[in-house]
Amino acid sequence: MRKAVTVVAILAILAATILYSLMAHQLTANDDRSEFSYVFALASLYFVAICLAIGSRWRFALIVVASIAVLVGWIYRESLFWDPRWVYLLQHVGANIGLGLLFGLSLRSAKGSLVTRMAKIAHGGHLPPRVERYTGQVTLAWTLFFAAMSLVSIALFVLGPPLWWSVFINFLSFPLVILMFLAEYAFRLFHIRDFEHKSILEGIRSYSKLGQRDSPR
Repeated sequence: MRKAVTVVAILAILAATILYSLMAHQLTANDDRSEFSYVFALASLYFVAICLAIGSRWRFALIVVASIAVLVGWIYRESLFWDPRWVYLLQHVGANIGLGLLFGLSLRSAKGSLVTRMAKIAHGGHLPPRVERYTGQVTLAWTLFFAAMSLVSIALFVLGPPLWWSVFINFLSFPLVILMFLAEYAFRLFHIRDFEHKSILEGIRSYSKLGQRDSPR
């Protein structure tokens, strides 16, 4: 039952992501600066901010800051220098930098790297030394992956045509994350054979449990 709920939730998120990407691409690739374009961009930014605020101990402050930012963005929407594409750039680069910091900073944590802690939860609290070393390397790989995503996004935004940048952030980013998951899983199965491997879904549930452990009571 729990597995079915997880699959349904993932499919719902995937469907919402596809619909959002199609609309965002239509607006950014065509340099749409209509009021709808500004509303869509600011509303999506506000939605992301609220989702992040819900699970944070600074939820009230984050909601206030996000509300002020969206209000200012709407007031100055007709400014000569105001481009709704900046909102999408902020979302994409901000999300990847945030995830990169989440993985990267955990490499210096006394509790262990993020992937190590997730793996320990999935395997009952103990990992063989070589597996623990591997999970630390995977954490570093994810850190570098998100850093590369941020750099590519900025480079395409500044140097490339809007169409290329829009295709990258709206249609390639999410598949690249999935490809990274699959590549790591395949690499792990091939190079660490005498070990009980958990599925990607079980890894996602471990991350959820990790969040519950780390959240303030």
